[in-house]
Amino acid sequence: MGRVTARRPVVRITEHGTTRRPDSPAVGLALESGTTLVGFLRGESMNVYAGAQRVMTGA
Repeated sequence: MGRVTARRPVVRITEHGTTRRPDSPAVGLALESGTTLVGFLRGESMNVYAGAQRVMTGA
């Protein structure tokens, strides 16, 4: 039988932001380093530029 492992969500939100979208080198670096990169957070919406598989929706 397989082993079941419980995972708890990890959320780390920085306090840094910008009014512009990330440029191609920033997105490339996020993809290479396995970082989730989001922007334009407004209410319940945001743009995900890298790491979309780690963003949970419909909580």
